[in-house]
Amino acid sequence: MDEMDKAMLDTILFLLVNKRAKEQELCSYLGLQKSTMTKWKTGQNKSYKKRIKEISEFFDMKEADFYEILYAQDQASALNDVKVRKRLGLTDAQIKENMRRAKEREENTAIVILPNGERRRIDMRKLLKVMEEEDNETH
Repeated sequence: MDEMDKAMLDTILFLLVNKRAKEQELCSYLGLQKSTMTKWKTGQNKSYKKRIKEISEFFDMKEADFYEILYAQDQASALNDVKVRKRLGLTDAQIKENMRRAKEREENTAIVILPNGERRRIDMRKLLKVMEEEDNETH
């Protein structure tokens, strides 16, 4: 198993732990037998590579969120950023606008106005990276 395969599988296992879900739940969601997970772990089967979109949906996130966590130095921090973005209820347009303003001020944080009217300062650096990747994927 090469490093990227191991990193992908480690990310899936990391997300399972954080969701407090069992491997069997993921396999059932994907319509796979439990033995498939064992084969993933031993490198006998790499079908997870073709199922990242569905795996991301199981964890209630976008595929880009999965890759953000995969490539992050600190996966726990990256997962938290994904959860915060979702919890804040920000649209992609709102995130882009806040990032644009933060870049103009040469700051790494921005104050966002939540749907409930509350103002909150958030770190925009990681969000910028994910949004740029998503933009590149759509063009």
